[in-house]
Amino acid sequence: MPLANTLMFRPRRFEEHRKIMTEESKATADEGAVATEELPAAEAATEGVPAESGAKPQRIGRDLLTEEAREEAATERRKLGADISYEIKGEETLPQAVTSLKFEVAADVFKVELDNYYDKLRSEITLPGYRKGKAPIKLIRIRMGEDADQDAMTHVATNTLRQEVLKREWALLADPEIVDSEINPGDPLTFEVHLERESEVEVTEYKGLKVTVETQEPSDALIDEELEQLRSRNAVTEAAPKGAKVAEDSVIVIDIDAIDESGNRLAEGSRSDASIGNIQNELPPELAEKVIGLSVGKTVSAGVKQTHTNRRGEPVEHTDTYTLTLKEIRATRLPELDDEFAKDLGQHDTLEEMRASIRTDLEKREEDRRRNASISSVLDAIIEKNPFDAPRALVNQARVDSMMRDSYQLSRFGLRLEDVVTDPASYIASQSGEAEKNVKSSLILKALAKSENVEVTDDDIKAEIADMADKAGRKPLAIRAELEAEKKLDALGDSIRDRKLFDFLLENNTVEMVAAPPPEADESESADAEQAKPKAKKAKPKAKTEIKDLTETKTKAKTETKAKPKTKAKAEPRPKTKTETKTKAKAKSTTSAKPKTKPSKKGRGSK
Repeated sequence: MPLANTLMFRPRRFEEHRKIMTEESKATADEGAVATEELPAAEAATEGVPAESGAKPQRIGRDLLTEEAREEAATERRKLGADISYEIKGEETLPQAVTSLKFEVAADVFKVELDNYYDKLRSEITLPGYRKGKAPIKLIRIRMGEDADQDAMTHVATNTLRQEVLKREWALLADPEIVDSEINPGDPLTFEVHLERESEVEVTEYKGLKVTVETQEPSDALIDEELEQLRSRNAVTEAAPKGAKVAEDSVIVIDIDAIDESGNRLAEGSRSDASIGNIQNELPPELAEKVIGLSVGKTVSAGVKQTHTNRRGEPVEHTDTYTLTLKEIRATRLPELDDEFAKDLGQHDTLEEMRASIRTDLEKREEDRRRNASISSVLDAIIEKNPFDAPRALVNQARVDSMMRDSYQLSRFGLRLEDVVTDPASYIASQSGEAEKNVKSSLILKALAKSENVEVTDDDIKAEIADMADKAGRKPLAIRAELEAEKKLDALGDSIRDRKLFDFLLENNTVEMVAAPPPEADESESADAEQAKPKAKKAKPKAKTEIKDLTETKTKAKTETKAKPKTKAKAEPRPKTKTETKTKAKAKSTTSAKPKTKPSKKGRGSK
């Protein structure tokens, strides 16, 4: 049943019935007389019918539970929103930090509210044979049935819950739900409400904990990898020699036409002078296999199977015809890795200087990673030592925010979330687990800030803004004005507070650094050598492995133009532990790393 608007008293059922009754008012007075004569029998048939069981929970808007809503409701005709008496018959904390309240409203109190509600309806509707506002209440009861009783119950539930929320000064995280109700003539009205509210978390064990973090010192192999990435980013494409044929790693320029089964040209799949940097990823498989070995000027066609969902939700397969004309083959040329390459980038005179600079950057990145991992491990230990349920509303919001970030990240590479996630159930489960951890971390930090008196002063804000301005080459006043205009000043204060708390946790707990085990040996190694080496510890599964792997695969495409040189390795972001909700929590980011090569902006030919 849709929620009745208890301030305006215009539930959807009421609007529908009023429309029907208004149309019926065009009928004759005799029809009205017949309806009146049938009243006793119909009333007897509906008397004593209990509320519908197993009904869908009814939501009560949080905006109806405020002091302003109370004042507005109290001014309604006949003061239908005035406070009424009630009793709390039960209170219980359910899983996921849901509070259950069981209310009881005395039978005589509910009868008065019900009579007032029907009287309100009578003043608004017209029944056949009666002037507006003159129809008998009993006849209105017959016409409205249980719908009006349920709407009146929702009004009473909103009224009583509003009183309780205001009395306890609760801040709600989501709209409460009426999950059970019972309406029987002559009996008290009973109903149960589930709500989620902000509450403080009690954290008692957060000092003297010991955690372990793996470390990995920058090696020559990692430096070589960074240099190869620099070469890839600075690669150039040039026309292939005459007579060349398409290879798997070729960059090609093509015209492509897509025709559906009815002979209509598909604008989405058709392109001219399209540059393809990764044939396997950017062309339909049926077409990609025919392009390999093709010469300039040649044309190939292939049937591409597509599936769409019809209006009945059924999958329908069809085959479109794609015709591709090869216009040009371009070869990718990597620069030589020598002193000239270092000079061309404009930051070093020799290759050895560049290698030393890369090593320094990798060391800084590793230092940041260790700090992030240390904070995350300490928070995990605190969560384990202080078990509590994370509010369902915050977890749901954090999960949605994280999935939206994943979707946005993938869209930058021409991918869609539904194309990447092969196991939706597993993906959503991992998102839920990560979201719950982030919400718990946020609530713990909030509790610790209060217990340890960690505050952010205006001097802290000024110093942070000054640092931001210095890095951006702008004036501090301009930065502050921008933050205030975007309402991000509070978020900045929360970030400063979290850094203070992170320092506090690292000072009061022990983090042991251990060398990361070597990678697992190849299958070709002998069993003796395998036993002689320390076995690699099984990696902890990460929430977004699928997305990260596919994103990195996508970004290994050959670049078409010379990229802006980059030599400085980007440090991993500072740990985020608050979800982006009304409690200002920020979910810890686990999205895939920034791509190391520039992907082609062209979409798949089948899209």
